Amino acid sequence: MSKIARIFLDNAAGTPVDERVLAEMEPYWRDHIGNAGALHQEGVYARHSVEQARSMVADVIHAHGDEIFFMSGSTEANNVALLGVVRERMRAGVAASNLHVITSAIEHSSVEECMHALEHFGVHVSRVPVDAEGRLDQGALRDALREETVLVSVIHVNNEIGTIEDLAAVGRIVR
Repeated sequence: MSKIARIFLDNAAGTPVDERVLAEMEPYWRDHIGNAGALHQEGVYARHSVEQARSMVADVIHAHGDEIFFMSGSTEANNVALLGVVRERMRAGVAASNLHVITSAIEHSSVEECMHALEHFGVHVSRVPVDAEGRLDQGALRDALREETVLVSVIHVNNEIGTIEDLAAVGRIVR
């Protein structure tokens, strides 16, 4: 029986872990298993390790450690970012009906679910169309912008069709 060679093309959703990462993380899976929120010795050690990792990431991208948040995956990160921006505006006293968010018509399901939740709260959501190759209609994006627009969410690399969006151009339009 011959084996059929497989080529894995979904590294955006699941990627083999780099050997260096495995080696670095291995002690935390076996020897240092403390909860970073706990006050006991193992927890304090875990918290120190998380803060050290946070500082290392911040240094690489020229940020501050308190700007780095570790998430379990993209769905959680999308929820925190998208819902968090809108909730912060609402906490500042802006009514949901006075907020506007823009996204593309072909966003990841985790983003689209956030958009549905925002609409449920009364936020206005515009979905900008894309062309036949999945690229954002930049004119439609420009037309969708309003004074009350607080957020524009556009997928960088489409997980289904592989289109890479020109985020620099999107950023210029939004600015």
